Amino acid sequence: MDRPATRIIALYGAFNEILADLGLEHTLVARTQADELPKSITALPVIGTHMRPNPELIIGLQPDLVLQRASRAQALDPVRTLETNGISVAVFEMANFAQLCSAMQRIGVLTNTTAQAQTKVDSINTALDAL
Repeated sequence: MDRPATRIIALYGAFNEILADLGLEHTLVARTQADELPKSITALPVIGTHMRPNPELIIGLQPDLVLQRASRAQALDPVRTLETNGISVAVFEMANFAQLCSAMQRIGVLTNTTAQAQTKVDSINTALDAL
């Protein structure tokens, strides 16, 4: 991407919460059927389910970034359609805290909120170290 993302669709609920934690709820332009957190996204258009997002609906909303979880193999086919239509897609592993932190840092880079993302990651690591 040549500029920070400002129109984002997250195809996995945790990404919505990461964006909210980074102060970026306003960048979300749609949600999947099951996503209801943060509460502010419930008024957004629904673009299908996590496993079966509708590429045509997504393309019509003109996002500059779509976020997807890598372990959802069935859901990666629609993502390929988005990429062939010029939409940037970032796919992340999210199976453990290290991967969560890595995803948060990368989302920070993609949205020009690197410092905020690192602060959140540091907070997570401090909490884990205290256990």
